[in-house]
Amino acid sequence: MVLSAIPSYLILPSMVKNTLDKFSGGSMSNSMNQQIFSQLGFPPLSSFEPAVRYFSIGMLVAGLVVILLGILLKKVPKSVTLKLNLEGEKNSPTFEDANTSAIHLLQERLARGEITSSQYQNLRKIMEEKR
Repeated sequence: MVLSAIPSYLILPSMVKNTLDKFSGGSMSNSMNQQIFSQLGFPPLSSFEPAVRYFSIGMLVAGLVVILLGILLKKVPKSVTLKLNLEGEKNSPTFEDANTSAIHLLQERLARGEITSSQYQNLRKIMEEKR
C-alpha cells in the first residue's frame, strides 16, 4: 500500500482528468461538459484532484500503520513460561483443608436442596471419621 500510494499521489489526478476528458469527448474545461457532468451527479473537476490525493495519503497512512503494527506484534513474546515449585510442599493443601472444603461443599449442596439434612448428617459423619 505504501509503495502504491506515492505514485498514485503523483500520477492518479492527471489520469483521472485524462479519463474524464476522454469520456466527455473533449475538454472538461468546456462549460457545457461541466453542466452535463453536474446534472449526472459528478462533482466539479476541481474537487477530483484533492479527493484523489487524499485517497492516496490515506493509503499511505494505512500502509504505515499496518507496517508498524506488524513490527510491534512481532516483538510480543509468543509463549509464557510458568515456574512450578516442586521442591517445597508449603503451598500444597493438607488433608484438613481438603476435609474442611468438602464439608463446606456439603453445606452448599444442602442449601441448594440437592441433598436432604439426613444425607448431610450422614456424609459429614463419614468425613469426620476419616479425620
